[in-house]
Amino acid sequence: MRTVGYNEIREAVRSLFGDANRRLPSDAEELIRQAAERATVEPARSVMRTICDNLEAAEKYRLPICQDTGMAD
Repeated sequence: MRTVGYNEIREAVRSLFGDANRRLPSDAEELIRQAAERATVEPARSVMRTICDNLEAAEKYRLPICQDTGMAD
């Protein structure tokens, strides 16, 4: 049995947590991008484009993906 140190576990969790907050599975991201292209109503198209922009910014700047697209009335 292998002994795993605290620091090794901490770094693995930190890395996985960061990845989970900065990236979507590729199939989910592709579906979002397709939805942005297919949207026919301007408010929906705008929101989907904003989500796509956010996905790109999260990857580029290594920041969490923003999940807040505003408030629904």
